[in-house]
Amino acid sequence: MVFRTAITRMYFICCLLAVPSLLWAQALEAKISSNPAQVGQRIKVSFPCEQQMSSFAPPSFSGFQVLSGPNQSSSYKNVNGKTSMSTSLSYLLNPLKEGEVTIGKATAKSGGKTISSKPITVTIVKGVGASQSAKSKDTSKPDIQEVNKDVYLCAKVSKTSAYQGEQI
Repeated sequence: MVFRTAITRMYFICCLLAVPSLLWAQALEAKISSNPAQVGQRIKVSFPCEQQMSSFAPPSFSGFQVLSGPNQSSSYKNVNGKTSMSTSLSYLLNPLKEGEVTIGKATAKSGGKTISSKPITVTIVKGVGASQSAKSKDTSKPDIQEVNKDVYLCAKVSKTSAYQGEQI
């Protein structure tokens, strides 16, 4: 009788511990690099997920200029025989105007289920560089936005021929 009661208690405890993991739903989270942001300041919006994503549908980025994206990063971990994986999609955005701008929800499929993120409201304020350039037109210092447009990068390699996987 005592043995049966102990087994029943152990079964009950195991069930209580297993239920939260079964009820835990996979979620798609939306993260933003800075809030509030300035007009002309680049911000990064990322959508991390703890599993492999497929059929990703990005939100509408109205009020923003999309500079880059979708940029995908994946990570795999194997710790003491337990393997986990996470995937993240990110976008680099440039706010176009001041005010409250809402980035809508993104949706994706993960583990056979459709998951979605919550909308994010971003406050866009007037940029510091814009107000300074409007007050005084100093031609000796170029505007930061002008410099960003005119960057030219030239890379030279040390070898003219290489095999696959070799660092140059």
